[in-house]
Amino acid sequence: AFSGSVTTIMKDLLYRKRSPFYRQLVEIELGKLPAKPAREFVLSRFQKVGLQISNEEVNSIIEYSGSYPDYIQRLGLRLYQLGISRGKSSLGKQDVKSAYDEMIQLLDGEFSTYFKGFTDFEKEVLIALAHGKTNPSSMAQETRKPISSLPQILHRLMNDGIVEKYVEGRYRISDPVFSDWLSQRYPLIVG
Repeated sequence: AFSGSVTTIMKDLLYRKRSPFYRQLVEIELGKLPAKPAREFVLSRFQKVGLQISNEEVNSIIEYSGSYPDYIQRLGLRLYQLGISRGKSSLGKQDVKSAYDEMIQLLDGEFSTYFKGFTDFEKEVLIALAHGKTNPSSMAQETRKPISSLPQILHRLMNDGIVEKYVEGRYRISDPVFSDWLSQRYPLIVG
C-alpha cells in the first residue's frame, strides 16, 4: 500500500508509463474524515497525552485542517509540541492559530514544489480561487483572460481533485491548507 496527500504524485505513481507500478495498483481515495469522528479522534488524542482542549478549539482544528487526516495529525503534533515545550496543561484558541500558521510555514517547500507543476494559467486561476474569486466571471477578471478559456482549466483542475464545484457556478480549492498557503504567499493580480 502506498499513501499520499498530493494527488498528482500518486497519479504519476499509478499511471505514468515509466513508473514501476504502472497500472499495477488499485487507487482508493480516502478524502476527508467525517466531522464527528474527526472531532472524537482529536479529543481522544489530546486526552491520551494529558492536554485539555475545548470543543471550540477542536472545531478550529477541524476547520483549519478541512478534516484531512494528514493536516489533523500535523496540526495535532504541533499543538502537542507547543503544549509540552511551554509546560501547558490546556490549549487555547491562540495556540491553535499559532500551530496552524507554523504548519503552513513548514509546508512551504512541499507546496512550492507542488505549485511549480501547474501551468501559468492554472496558477493564476488557483491564486484567484484562494483569494475568494469563486465564479468564472470573477476569475476571468482576476486573471485577465476571456471567460471562455476557464471551463477547460477548471475541468482539468477538477479532474485532478485540486478544485471542486461546491454549488452551481461556484468553485474552490479542495485543499483548504493549500488554499490558505496560496492566499498568503501570492497577492491578487488585479486587486
